[in-house]
Amino acid sequence: MAGKTISNWIAEARKRNVDLEVFKTSKKQDMSRLRSLELPQFDSFDVPYTEFRKDSKTLMKFLKKHRRITIRALPTPSGDKKGFTREYENNWPSSFRSCMQFLGKIIKGNIKDYDVGISAWEPNDYGFILISGERYIRAEIARNVENLSHGEESPISSFVLDRAKVGHLEDKIIWLIKEGESATILLKALRAIKAPFDSFNSIFLEGYFEGVVTKTGIRFLDYKSNPAYLSE
Repeated sequence: MAGKTISNWIAEARKRNVDLEVFKTSKKQDMSRLRSLELPQFDSFDVPYTEFRKDSKTLMKFLKKHRRITIRALPTPSGDKKGFTREYENNWPSSFRSCMQFLGKIIKGNIKDYDVGISAWEPNDYGFILISGERYIRAEIARNVENLSHGEESPISSFVLDRAKVGHLEDKIIWLIKEGESATILLKALRAIKAPFDSFNSIFLEGYFEGVVTKTGIRFLDYKSNPAYLSE
């Protein structure tokens, strides 16, 4: 197995002389792009590993606020050149000691070759993907967003929206699979990337989006603008 992140796949592809570089993105930039939008999302921030210290008031306040987190070891440009890959864990204990245990196994002595990304985590009921291109928006929802994005789980509900059609939002959607609650949630996720006015010929953000549904609502996890993710 190559691993569970795009950077893992790209590293494995390099070994096999397969070109997947077109799919390469910076997770740090993806998260920064997501934070710039007014989309529902978890609290998060990034910091160089050299600044991931117990005397950081901002860090310790964040860890104290959230019982469970997603923690990421993110290669810097120098780390990327050395072939290091992005690694993460969900549902991780938020104590500083637990964080250092995870990071120590990954980063070892390469302290200048990694940044650290942390975000709040909550149990997920569903996971969804929205691929919003120039004409079509493709949407899927399942129980687990990682399995869904890796093709290891089939969607419970899915649809295609054709922007070229004239009319209200409902007139442009073709349901491929439609199942009660999950279909309602998927439409809610779609409306989150829609400009906040009339649904007649609506304007949508373009990009590749991943998100989850928790007891507190929809939370977007990822936003990529790389055209390789938007092929129609």
